[in-house]
Order: sequence, then C-alpha cells, then structure tokens
Amino acid sequence: MKNVLLFDCFGVVMREVAPYWFRRYYTAEEADRIKEEMMHDGDVGAVPDDVLYRRLGATVGVPGETIRREWEDLVIPNADTIALIRELKSRYRVALLSNAMSEYLRYALKKCGIEDLFDFTVVSAEVKLVKPDPAIFKFALERAGVDAKNALMIDDVQKNLDGAKTVGIDGYLFRDAAGLRTFLAQDAGKQTP
Repeated sequence: MKNVLLFDCFGVVMREVAPYWFRRYYTAEEADRIKEEMMHDGDVGAVPDDVLYRRLGATVGVPGETIRREWEDLVIPNADTIALIRELKSRYRVALLSNAMSEYLRYALKKCGIEDLFDFTVVSAEVKLVKPDPAIFKFALERAGVDAKNALMIDDVQKNLDGAKTVGIDGYLFRDAAGLRTFLAQDAGKQTP
C-alpha cells in the first residue's frame, strides 16, 4: 500500500517558472536548450542562487537582481493541488522532491504559505542530486523510511518518473489535481480487499 506521496514542485504544486522566464528572452527552440544548459548548475547546487541569477542576467543584458525579482514574481501556487495535498495528509505522508535552487525553492514555499505543508522536503541543490538520477529517489526513500513499493512519485515530467521507476517507485504523470484525485481514489480501491 502506498503511504508516501512524493510531489514535484514546479509544474505540480506551483506553476512552472523557468520555461516562462526563458521564453521571455529566447525563442521556444532556444529556450529549452538554454534552460537545460543554464539551470543545471543551480539545480545541482554547484553555484548559489545569486551567481545563477547573475549568469542568466549576463546572457540577456539584465542585472542579476532584476532576474531574481522576475523569478520571484513568477511564483504562482497551484491552489487545487495544494488543497488536495491538505486533504491527503490525513491518509498519506507527503513530501516535496524537487529539482530547484535551494534559496529560490524556500522563497517560493514561503510566498505560497506552504512551508509546513510537507512532512519533509528534498531539494536537489541541497542534496547535490537531480531527477531523474536514481540516487535522489533512493535518498528520498531513506528520508521517508519506506520501501519503494510504498511510495508514489507525482511529477509532470515523464523522464523523472522513469528515473523513479528504476528504483521501484511507481509514478503518476501529473496534468491537474482532479486527475490525481481520481487516480488516487482508484488506486486506493484496488488496494482494499
């Protein structure tokens, strides 16, 4: 039986940020490529947030502090998902497992008023591992103190779910809170004798 739900942050609990920001300054084709190149160092904790903002700013001719404010302004909670997580807390342990810069993610949680929503949080920059690396999922399982069969990863990126599957964690490809609610109800029904 699943008793731990691992939620991705951006694209699930909150709206995506990086794709919106990169598309402000780059074409769609450039945005995805440059996002992958630029964000990795921040996501894996190789550079602090302010250094990444300065690097991003240098590529578009804008001061790093302006970039920080732009990113902060793009933090928008997914109210339906947050409401669902609040309901689910009575039946599951819930955790956040996100590829993100540490300071930025902590800011986003505070801005959305959900710093205490999760039983624990795993931030890629803090553990120096990024999804879909199986090691980050193993880390989350150890932190939760559960076997993989007892956890479910909820993410909006298939390759991250594929990474979770390599260590035995089932996944749910998130599109909206209503779909997740239906999935969990059906899954609970399958597990009841």
